[in-house]
Amino acid sequence: MKPNYLARLALLVALYVLTGKLGLLLAVPPGYATVIWPPSGIALGMLLVGGARLWPGVLLASFLLNAQQSGVFAQPEWLSRGLAAAFGIAIGSTLQALLGRLLISRFIGLPLRFDTVRDILRLLAVGGPLTCMVAASVGVGVLVSLDIVKIADAPRNWLAWWSGDTLGVLLFMPLLLLAPGHRQQFTWRARRIGQLPLAALLLLLLPLGLTFYLWKAATENDFQRGRAKFEGLTVESEKALQNRLASSGNALLGAAGFIQGSNDVSSDEWRTYVETLGVRGFKSAAVGAVVMHDSRDNLDMPTSGWYTNINNLAYREALGGENSFDAYRADARTFVRHRGKHVLGFRQFNWLTHDAPAGAQASVTLRGYKFGQYLAPYMSSFEAEERLSFGRRWGITLFGGVAGLYGTSITPLERQTFPMLGLGLQFIIMPDKHMLANLEYAHGTENNHGLILRLGYAW
Repeated sequence: MKPNYLARLALLVALYVLTGKLGLLLAVPPGYATVIWPPSGIALGMLLVGGARLWPGVLLASFLLNAQQSGVFAQPEWLSRGLAAAFGIAIGSTLQALLGRLLISRFIGLPLRFDTVRDILRLLAVGGPLTCMVAASVGVGVLVSLDIVKIADAPRNWLAWWSGDTLGVLLFMPLLLLAPGHRQQFTWRARRIGQLPLAALLLLLLPLGLTFYLWKAATENDFQRGRAKFEGLTVESEKALQNRLASSGNALLGAAGFIQGSNDVSSDEWRTYVETLGVRGFKSAAVGAVVMHDSRDNLDMPTSGWYTNINNLAYREALGGENSFDAYRADARTFVRHRGKHVLGFRQFNWLTHDAPAGAQASVTLRGYKFGQYLAPYMSSFEAEERLSFGRRWGITLFGGVAGLYGTSITPLERQTFPMLGLGLQFIIMPDKHMLANLEYAHGTENNHGLILRLGYAW
């Protein structure tokens, strides 16, 4: 072997391990997925300027770096899953660098000659996003096969791996191509591109390193604050759960004492007892009347018009129910098309009850809240929803609203207003028949939230 080849091999190994250590310092806690992986750019750049024969340096450097990172050398038994994983990852990194050089040589040509900005973009696209799928696929596949990474976590790890490698190529490969000490001649519109002095490279790398270091410090600070907040919430949740369990236990003990203290407990007495505890349920029968007006252009995906529904249900013991009470509802919706294909909708809903038992009182009906969780004699809500259309089949919704409960509730409420915000993604299954699948996420107050999958819009 020529001394020049061994020197380049040693330089490749040194740069790979050094930049790899720096990249690991940017790992987002608590894992090892780093936002940028400089060795991927170093490996490809060295093979472009020094030739494909430098591939053993990539294999050796990647193996040493990953074996040391996984603690293989600190274990009594070197033959372990960590050693196999390090070797598999090294193979993937080597194949990625070799494939990147092959693709660049085949489709762009070596030595590099650029005539347009498109030529530069092609180099970055081939060497970056396209080639970097190799190491991510091989590496994650090895980790999954060795049961180091669960199959459910594979997509997330693959994306982090691929994005880190891609950024490493896009940022460090150009710097290595412009570094002094190699004989490759690159041209821009038939004019030779000069190599940057070492001082100029340092001036480029120092601000970049400082930026990522500050990002790392800010990320760790946010992580620590989030961890402290999470620990505080877990303590509060634990106390709340213990109090609720204790309350339920006391209710059961009270029920046992209530039954044991009487030889004959009537159904009315038992109903009064459980309703006092907040356990709801009743038998009902009702008749009602409805007044409705509908001027919407279609029922499933309206883009204009009004919808109004006013109804009353009269529950009566004479009809076979256990209670006599009334429930009134008024529902008004309007839809306005704007900018050609987008729709803005508004809904105002009122629900009033009179002499209703606990289980029949008005409930918060907003998305993100469990129906029947909050009850009162009267409820009024307002919602606004922006329905944005993208193309013939896709759309998103942005919605928000607020509901208010009024009157004396059998179960005391800590609040009377209940806000809600959310967003959704829609796919139109059959455009001609206005049939769509709708996935929505809504978030309310007091840790109320919900993920809903339905056919059609919420209203």
